Amino acid sequence: MITVELLVFPGRITSYSLDDHSTVDDLVRVARSENPGANFNGEIRINNSIVSGSRTLYGGERVVITKKVKGNQITVKIQKVPGRNVELSLNPGSSVNDAIAAADLGDTTGYQARLDGVEVERNATMPNHGGYYRIILTKKVKGN
Repeated sequence: MITVELLVFPGRITSYSLDDHSTVDDLVRVARSENPGANFNGEIRINNSIVSGSRTLYGGERVVITKKVKGNQITVKIQKVPGRNVELSLNPGSSVNDAIAAADLGDTTGYQARLDGVEVERNATMPNHGGYYRIILTKKVKGN
């Protein structure tokens, strides 16, 4: 068995365990079965080199599938408190809700969103300064 990582850019990195001598096509087949409806079309790269689907994978490799995008990507670190942190790359103009959905943090009903420390509505668009954003999801607390 080998373990490889798959990043469908923009998105998050997921690890997969595959049989020895598996190919990129095998990895994409497994990823599609676990993520129906996800888009795995695009340019496939390993070590920043374009590869075909028939290329054999080796343990520890990261496969990146990129889509043609305009402009720079934005980086978003999102945390559900209590819970885990996820770092994503998204297209500029993405909303807070887009980031929450891409992070796959489970049920976030009843959580308030803070973007760079400021409470925001989930449909708020992240301003396009081409930088790094931090979203924290916390349970709403009832006051006095």
